[in-house]
Amino acid sequence: MRFLEHWKSDLDFDIYVQKLNNESSIERHWLKDIVHEQLLEANGILLTANMGYGKSSIISNIVCANSSSAWYVLRKQMLAYHFCRYDMAMSVSAGTFIRNLASAIVKLVPEMGNAILADVVASDFLYGTQCNKDPISCFEMSILNPLRDHWINRKFIILIDALDECDNGDGNTLFHFLLTQIQKFPSNFKFIFTSRNIENVHKKIQFLVEKITHIYLNTSDSLNLNDVENYVRKTNQLTEPQTYSTYSTISCLYLKYYALFKIL
Repeated sequence: MRFLEHWKSDLDFDIYVQKLNNESSIERHWLKDIVHEQLLEANGILLTANMGYGKSSIISNIVCANSSSAWYVLRKQMLAYHFCRYDMAMSVSAGTFIRNLASAIVKLVPEMGNAILADVVASDFLYGTQCNKDPISCFEMSILNPLRDHWINRKFIILIDALDECDNGDGNTLFHFLLTQIQKFPSNFKFIFTSRNIENVHKKIQFLVEKITHIYLNTSDSLNLNDVENYVRKTNQLTEPQTYSTYSTISCLYLKYYALFKIL
């Protein structure tokens, strides 16, 4: 997402997410129903899984979903998306996220975006460097204050991948920003997070337990193993899938092709 109309974006994920989606050959249709149902009640979902599960691929499938995709129902509600990468400082920065979120609002929801563009203080923050230095003030001055009387009653979804990689102990990280500010978003703003299944993330997000539903994606779950089997068949152009019909054989295939499945 770029600030094509009004200001320059710090970081654009479009090429990255398209590459991820192009490399993905399996859509987890079963997960879509779970996510959609949980979002009806919760303000957000935290999907956790071990490395190699395909968390980033799930996010890319939503972002790039077309009308024939199982994820399209969520794609139509998507407002913005963000990918955290520990080796890319700008992706960890809360300021980058806030400016990109403002860009998405301006571009996709003019009923709200025009209020941001008309606000002189918001423009000063978004055109300048203050968002990176003081993200909380930037959020309040460039989004919350201008939109105070302009929020519209429509469901919006914000996707954030690899949340654990946006936590490096710095107070200006996206993870820290969300922990302290997420409750300030209107209730019609929903979040989908992904993260590695690590204790540090669980502890820090505990106080959000009433608003954020945690879903652990187990690699040994039969649904995931079925996805792996389908992936193996697809990539190896197998013509006799019944050869691999037993659960134990599928488990062996999972272990054998685990490294390959990381690209998903």
